Amino acid sequence: LRRKGSQFDLHLGNDRFYKIFSHRTQEGGVVCFGVDISDLMAQERWLERTNDRLRAAIKERDTAEARFADVADIATEWFWEQDAEMRITYLSPGFEKATGTPRENVIGHTRAEIMHEGAYMNYEEHLHQMQAHEPFHNVVYRSNLNEAQETWFRTSGKPVFDEAGVFTGYIGTAANVTEFYVALQKAKRA
Repeated sequence: LRRKGSQFDLHLGNDRFYKIFSHRTQEGGVVCFGVDISDLMAQERWLERTNDRLRAAIKERDTAEARFADVADIATEWFWEQDAEMRITYLSPGFEKATGTPRENVIGHTRAEIMHEGAYMNYEEHLHQMQAHEPFHNVVYRSNLNEAQETWFRTSGKPVFDEAGVFTGYIGTAANVTEFYVALQKAKRA
């Protein structure tokens, strides 16, 4: 207060805070006034707690994404997504490893466009499930990605709906099961 002017915070307890401003007058007196900053301080504490929770959530998300990326990197299966028109919109990197086909060659196409004609097991049942937007499990079909080599995929998926309940597509997993499927067919013939 002895300086020409000053300002300081004053905590009165019970979450009451004031910013005090003082100014020395020409006559040698001191003029002080205070501004109640209690709401501002409460808001600041709330923002700090919210930021702490946000930082923790971001760290948790980053850890989960890294874990997912590690699993996707070593998995023999791949993840896929389709939109409401059943066009493939995403394939994880495992697709290229398992099939030798660049993802760009498949994204934007429907599964019907990449499957070998007449090579679905339980095609009618699977078609009904997808038209009814139901989940499906272990559907096996022949791919036409490589005409020179017989390739069979197994896939499972579940429908995705937005907040309003509108169907937006499917997400799922798939794997190249050619070796097992061909062996099964040979065993059946034998």
